[in-house]
Amino acid sequence: MKRTLLQATLLTFTTLLFISACSIKTVYNNLDWVLEGMVNDYVSLSDTQEQDVEKQVALLLKWHRASQLTEYANDLKAIKAFVDKGMDDESVEIIITKMLERWESMKVEVAPKMADLLVTLNDEQIEELFSNLEEKNKEIADEYNETSDDEKVEQAGDKLIDKFNEWLGTINDDQKELIKSWSQRFKPIHEDRLLFRKKWQLTLRQVLESGLDDKDKRNKLVELVLSASDYQPEDYKLKLDYNREKFKKLIVAFESVVTLEQKKHLNERLDYFITNFEELAAEAKNNQL
Repeated sequence: MKRTLLQATLLTFTTLLFISACSIKTVYNNLDWVLEGMVNDYVSLSDTQEQDVEKQVALLLKWHRASQLTEYANDLKAIKAFVDKGMDDESVEIIITKMLERWESMKVEVAPKMADLLVTLNDEQIEELFSNLEEKNKEIADEYNETSDDEKVEQAGDKLIDKFNEWLGTINDDQKELIKSWSQRFKPIHEDRLLFRKKWQLTLRQVLESGLDDKDKRNKLVELVLSASDYQPEDYKLKLDYNREKFKKLIVAFESVVTLEQKKHLNERLDYFITNFEELAAEAKNNQL
């Protein structure tokens, strides 16, 4: 789970909700203890802090149910429409933009809640937090160093194939070769990502260990989350933009080889998520009445 405490929380919503082996509703209705467990994986909390986390998680989930699930369903309906008419550069860009908008909305909601917790950490807890973060950094570095450049490219292609399989059903050998050929065009960002993590984490530690009062420290923490991209080296940003464009081109290229059966499978998967998101949103609305 461990990127950073804040990033991991944000990613939970976009990761756990799309685990195909589980019922969306089952996963979603248990997100409270999942999120609380994630926090405890990073730092040991006092009873008072744990109670505060429970309250903040409850508020976060209430907001998410009330405002985001319907948006998710609407976004997926738009994707269905694009699939039916055929993907092009414009439609793929719209989809990616919508995903980024949901990400930004989540950051805005999560940042102050997590800042409220972080300002309560004592010296021992801060040390524990950064020890865990550094352990994860080492895991990332070791994993990167243990694989050759060719192996990295191969793994990237295999991961993409798995994603296409998940949404389209079984893809054929020619389609696999197309995906692998495009995966080779992506620029490697492993080292850049690790440098970014360390730079951001260093700033986080400096804020937590500063002599600022809690109000100013909290404001700094919120700003740190919302402006995280400011800590990305310029070369890293350029690589991310480049890879995003290549991914868009891959989706458009795949449009020419996708089968009607695969489109049917994709639409069925989208309908499944749309229905579940709408039902969860309706349950939240009914509970407010």
